[in-house]
Amino acid sequence: MGYYSWINDGLYGIWMLPPIILIAVIYVLSPQIDWFYYKKFTPGLDNIQKQILLTGCPFYVALSAEKKIVFEQRCFLMLLAIDFQGQSEESLPEDFKLMAIIPAIMLTFNEEKFLFSGYEKIVIYPTAFPSPQYPNNFHHSESFSEDGVLLFSAQAIFQGYINPINHYPVTAHEWSKIYIAQNADRKWPEGEEAWWDTLSEISGWDKTCIFECVGRPDIEILPAVIVHLLYFPVPTMEKFPDIFSLLHAKDL
Repeated sequence: MGYYSWINDGLYGIWMLPPIILIAVIYVLSPQIDWFYYKKFTPGLDNIQKQILLTGCPFYVALSAEKKIVFEQRCFLMLLAIDFQGQSEESLPEDFKLMAIIPAIMLTFNEEKFLFSGYEKIVIYPTAFPSPQYPNNFHHSESFSEDGVLLFSAQAIFQGYINPINHYPVTAHEWSKIYIAQNADRKWPEGEEAWWDTLSEISGWDKTCIFECVGRPDIEILPAVIVHLLYFPVPTMEKFPDIFSLLHAKDL
């Protein structure tokens, strides 16, 4: 009896292996399965999320009805693709997540590939924060290409969204910086100090304002030009036509 019991137990274990392996594979690949499904059958945003776009994204408001749907679908997919983390274990508000990625969708909206390769995590702090790179500067944004991580403060996300006239959109600056780095083959021009005055004439965001909003001592001027192309396209295009052309080099 012991022999038959041992044989049957062994056969039972063998028969159990395939479903266990299948369950394990499904568990491991579930994010990819979700992604492929939603990429093919992408839902839109809910009404609250749409209201966020209508309230604080003139770029979205100016789109046709058909392109608004595309914008919403890309927002949904990017929210799905990125891992959002806060300082505490409490879940982050969904509106902050959406506000953090809106500039990224704007930057690549007319391109086929709209995700930022390698960047899959956003960490949101409540307020300005120091970091190993800037231990003496409490700043509102930073990114690490080697880790694929962006750091933002919730304060800057909200202020840049709700009051962009008086508060430079820090998230747009960081995404623009990444966009330039990931499209280095376009041979972007070197920034000139005189550009700060030109940007100030366009938007009212002078150099001091932008530096204070971001909080880092080494603010790059070329991303600032691209931010202006996103939020003040017509006057900025007139002043920086070459950069406008480079920004739209991969448009569909």
